[in-house]
Amino acid sequence: MVFELRLRSCLLNLLGSAILAFGIYNIHSVSGVTEGGVLGMTLLLEHWFSISPAISGLILNVACYIFGAKHLGRNFIGYSVFAGGGFSLFYAIFEKFPRVWPQIADYPLAAAIIGAVFIGVGAGIAVRAGGAPSGDDALAMSLSDIIRCDIKWVYLASDAFVLALSLTYIPLLTIFYSLITVMLSGLIISLILRIGKPANAKGAPSDTGARDVLVGTLRNTSQLNTCLSKRFYHIPAERLRDSDFPIRYIAIYQSTHKFGADSGVRYFGEVEKCSLVPRRSICEIPKSSDVMYYRFDIKEWKTLPKVIAAREGDFVNTMTTRFLLENSSETPELFLQNGDERQLYLQLRECISGKSRANTLSYGNLTIRLDGGTIVSEKDGAELFSCTYGEYAKRPLATLRTLIKQAVTHH
Repeated sequence: MVFELRLRSCLLNLLGSAILAFGIYNIHSVSGVTEGGVLGMTLLLEHWFSISPAISGLILNVACYIFGAKHLGRNFIGYSVFAGGGFSLFYAIFEKFPRVWPQIADYPLAAAIIGAVFIGVGAGIAVRAGGAPSGDDALAMSLSDIIRCDIKWVYLASDAFVLALSLTYIPLLTIFYSLITVMLSGLIISLILRIGKPANAKGAPSDTGARDVLVGTLRNTSQLNTCLSKRFYHIPAERLRDSDFPIRYIAIYQSTHKFGADSGVRYFGEVEKCSLVPRRSICEIPKSSDVMYYRFDIKEWKTLPKVIAAREGDFVNTMTTRFLLENSSETPELFLQNGDERQLYLQLRECISGKSRANTLSYGNLTIRLDGGTIVSEKDGAELFSCTYGEYAKRPLATLRTLIKQAVTHH
């Protein structure tokens, strides 16, 4: 198995595991407030069946990691080694020192809240960096990916299940405080995973959603027919980054240069399985090479209701969203990053095509005038950029990027 780990992500997994270990050792291990998930299950098994948490924890965590690896990829295993191993290492180090605030055992509500912060922040950092410090995190990441549910609800459901079983030997009041920890930590993890990512206000005009659709290219019609009939797609591993995953859908871009009148994006499919394999193992399109490729097995190729027309040359691959895939009419729209960019692109298109009579648009602090076949951007009466409609038609996305950059630079 080949790993492609990034140093920054490895360090973030170590940081997250250190925060988590600090909170468990200094808060939960002295307060009596228990946990859900794997940790809570090991305590339950120890109480009723005298099975050591060292044994049950190992078995449960390994099972969850294997399940996670199947759905989250090989790098997940590598990062989880740093996260899980880091947790054990840091916990062993913290055990060498006295606890910071042992009196917190007298304040179970404070222990529940403060403990949730350490667990949520620590696990959240590790999960965002692609690893899992414990089996619960691996299970939550996998189920969240499979059923496409916010990860906080997966955490809450699995932890609530374990806490309900724990009522067989833990007082109800203590379980109540533990439930507070479970709910808060799951919420914090979810918030950390959302930081810096576009909101998914499903159905809203400005919605772009998660960029989990890979728009890939093909060499020729023969390759297209093979991929469609065999329900798969393949791409060199070097073309994708860790941040591109998980990839839930594949869309096929047919370039004008290679497909002529059949160019554009018309086929897409949901990913059933993602595998990292040497090129020679892709038997449907034989090639004697050991270069590593991602192979995506597709449940079913579907046809878009409307073909997304190819515009502004070719590209190798890009990540877009399901919303943009289903609501774009031209390929540059697939590259747009948020609702404001999309609105500006659509307004320019309507004005240039004559569907809108508006000749002045606003974007940020810019004024964009459309006059006599020319697009002019200005700020406070000073002209910053201009191009003809013909120039824009050749490079719509590049022109849009110029306008957006000006809005940021001259803010």
